[in-house]
Amino acid sequence: VLGRAIDPEHEANITVLVNHIENGNYLDAEPGILIGKPLAERLGITVNNYATVSVWDKYSARNFDEVKVVGIFNFAYPAMDENLIFMDINTADLILDMDHEITRFVIRLENSENIRPVITSLNNTFTENNLELKAYTWERFAEVVVSAVKMDGTSFFIIMIICFILI
Repeated sequence: VLGRAIDPEHEANITVLVNHIENGNYLDAEPGILIGKPLAERLGITVNNYATVSVWDKYSARNFDEVKVVGIFNFAYPAMDENLIFMDINTADLILDMDHEITRFVIRLENSENIRPVITSLNNTFTENNLELKAYTWERFAEVVVSAVKMDGTSFFIIMIICFILI
C-alpha cells in the first residue's frame, strides 16, 4: 500500500479527493488517514478504527504507529482504492520524522495548456538558483498509480489465460 501525505486544506483545491469520501470525514476535521473502500473491507477496518502503519522514516529506520481512520474514500478506480492511503501532513511528519520537510509540491494551473512553459520556467529558475529541484507534469507525478493500473490489467490478462488453460 502506498501512502500519500497531504495538506488537507490545500489538497481540496487541487484534487477531487474530498468529493469521494464515502464514509466518515475528510482530513480537515481531524488528523488521521483516509483509506480506500476495498482496502478497508479487505482489512476489516471502519471509520474510527485505528490502523497500524509501518513506514521507513527519512533515516531509514522502521517506525510503527497507530493512526485513526477518519474516512473511507471510493474513486471506483481499483488501482487507487485498493492500494493507496492518504494521511494528513502533520501526522506523516511525525511518523516519518521529516522535521517539516516535504518531498513533493503540487501546483494546479488554471489553464493546463500552459503547463509546458511553466515547467520549463520553473526548472530554469531552479537551475539558476542552484536548487536541486525538478518540476514535472502530473503524468510523471502519477507514474506509480499508472504503473499499478497497468500491472492490474496485466495480472487480469494472465489470470484469464491460466483459467482458459485450466478449463
